[in-house]
Amino acid sequence: FGWCDIRRAAFAGVWHCGLLGIGLMEGYRNQGIGEQLLRAAITQAQQHDFKRIELSVLSTNLRAYKLYRKLGFVEEGIKHRSVFLEGTYFDRIMMALWLD
Repeated sequence: FGWCDIRRAAFAGVWHCGLLGIGLMEGYRNQGIGEQLLRAAITQAQQHDFKRIELSVLSTNLRAYKLYRKLGFVEEGIKHRSVFLEGTYFDRIMMALWLD
C-alpha cells in the first residue's frame, strides 16, 4: 500500500544527510498512513545518527507539502521546470529537516 525510506548520502562529506522517499497507493491516501510512515522513518533516522533529512516535492502536491511542513521540514529552494511528465513541466520544492 505504501513505502517510506531515508537513504544515506553516498559521500563522506554529506554522510550526515539522508534522502527521503515516500509513496502511497491512491486508495490509502488521506488516512494518516503517510504521516505514520514518515514519523517512523524520522525516528529510525535519528536512531542511525542522521542529522539532516532532505526531500523534494512537486509544487503541485500540496497534500504532501503540508505534511512535510507539519513535521518540521522547511523550504530551501525551488528547482524550476525540473520534472517533465506527460508533456508538462513541474517545479520541485527542495526541503530539509534538521534532527539535531
